[in-house]
Amino acid sequence: MAMMGFYGYDHDHSAWMAIPMGITMLIVLGLVVWAVVAIVRATTSGKQAHVPRATGGGEEADAILAGRFARGEMTAEEFTAARLVLHGSAPPRV
Repeated sequence: MAMMGFYGYDHDHSAWMAIPMGITMLIVLGLVVWAVVAIVRATTSGKQAHVPRATGGGEEADAILAGRFARGEMTAEEFTAARLVLHGSAPPRV
């Protein structure tokens, strides 16, 4: 009697079995890489803080503040309070 393979099964696969297994492995590996890239892009996009340099005039600060307000990054109350701070008076405490 010929010696059987592991658990009584003969594991003599022909070479053509390697082709679908290799293709399947490449597909799974591609999906894993795609998922990691998608997660990294989703968690890092738009998260970089833009901090303007203080290079002088109040006009530049006003322009930056107006731009943030126009893009919807701050409410009208926040805009008003920030302009008051920029121009030397503190906003009223609530």
